[in-house]
Amino acid sequence: MTSSKKRNDDPVLVRTRQALRRLRDEVARELDIDPTKIQDGYWGNLSAREAGAIGGRMVKRMIEAAERALAGETEADERGGLVRPPKEPERSSGEKVSHRPTSGQRI
Repeated sequence: MTSSKKRNDDPVLVRTRQALRRLRDEVARELDIDPTKIQDGYWGNLSAREAGAIGGRMVKRMIEAAERALAGETEADERGGLVRPPKEPERSSGEKVSHRPTSGQRI
């Protein structure tokens, strides 16, 4: 068996491809892409604008999902004591530096 055959049969990759296809199909429906342009899994009848809109929306969703996952991991790590919340930086004289403007400061 060749290494490319092993890669294509990897269960993780198979599930990933299936998930991406479902996401692509869902986004196409949301964007009201004419389903008659997609025939037997062939997407070549779409315009570049339509294909780009689908791809762009897919990327946006994947980024949002990754951000939510990372935020959840960070919160769980802090609760579990694995990661300490960041400390305020201190000046050499010992007074803390505030990154928030006070009422008299301009932004």
